[in-house]
Amino acid sequence: MKNSIVAALAALILAAICSMVGAQEAEKVTLRHNPQKGAKFWLESQSRQNLVYEVPDTGKKMRNGENVGSFWEFEVIATEDDATTYKVTLLRYQQIMLADMQSGKYDSSFPDADENPNKNINHYVVDKSFRLKIDRSGAISEIDASDLRGEVVPELYRPAELTDEDLKDYVEISLKDEMFRGKMEPFFIPFPEHALGVGDKWVSDEVSESGMPFAITTEYEVKSLEDGTISIGYVSSILPDPTRSEYDHNGTLIEHNYEGEQHGTYKFLTKSGILAGLNFSQEVAGYTFATDKDGVETPLQQPVEITSDTRVMYSTTMPEIIPERVKIEMERRAKLEAEKAAGK
Repeated sequence: MKNSIVAALAALILAAICSMVGAQEAEKVTLRHNPQKGAKFWLESQSRQNLVYEVPDTGKKMRNGENVGSFWEFEVIATEDDATTYKVTLLRYQQIMLADMQSGKYDSSFPDADENPNKNINHYVVDKSFRLKIDRSGAISEIDASDLRGEVVPELYRPAELTDEDLKDYVEISLKDEMFRGKMEPFFIPFPEHALGVGDKWVSDEVSESGMPFAITTEYEVKSLEDGTISIGYVSSILPDPTRSEYDHNGTLIEHNYEGEQHGTYKFLTKSGILAGLNFSQEVAGYTFATDKDGVETPLQQPVEITSDTRVMYSTTMPEIIPERVKIEMERRAKLEAEKAAGK
């Protein structure tokens, strides 16, 4: 009898140990970007920035506030053994300048009320799509904007002297094809090959491939694993890229010495590797210089200090906060496409 009791206790202890080991093993996940074909989701990014400008040759500084929002639709249109291809659609892009650069007026509260006297520009882009390929490690492998489609729908807030056409040109310049990589980069990070558990760390060295050249070193750390998601904290050091100190901007060579730090937390779905949330803050400081075709270098009136806070939210349904005007325009276009397809 005693032997049977001892055996039963031993079995229970062994089962408990096995259960604990299994639980520990279950808390390790190998992240891979592997969503199913046809999957669709939306990301909303909201960024609030404070910028300090130094006026060349005066020693004076001016402050400016900026609120930038964008809404993106991601649809998986192809899956391969080593990559996923998305159709990415920019549904809305909004940039609100919250200061009058001439008077130096500044509003640090970032109000969105219509009566805000310092609102400068508020614009939208509807149905601007391109193709994005992500490899299984979570890194961007290709962006194809060669057949970029869509058009700008200006909104009401803007300086009185700007026409709809002026505003459209402004938006088109700010959203050139090559800039889409820079706008996608915050949504994806390189996953390590090995399984990850709470407390695990890894380091990534990257070089920005759009706009100003930066060399970025990031240390990641797993903070939690729960409810089908993994939270990853990170700290990035940002320095000028020593191998590419300048870049061509419409025929003018631009050089900078910005450096700083970014820190935040990612959340990914462990099953698919899709971004489920992101919060980060950034501080950078430095100067920008332009060199013309004659080799004359001129300091630019660019921000010498930039601080920002950004939040990215994930949804499996179309965000309701897309303005009614944009919804109406999208419905109108969908109706025209349906009529065209029906031969009407």
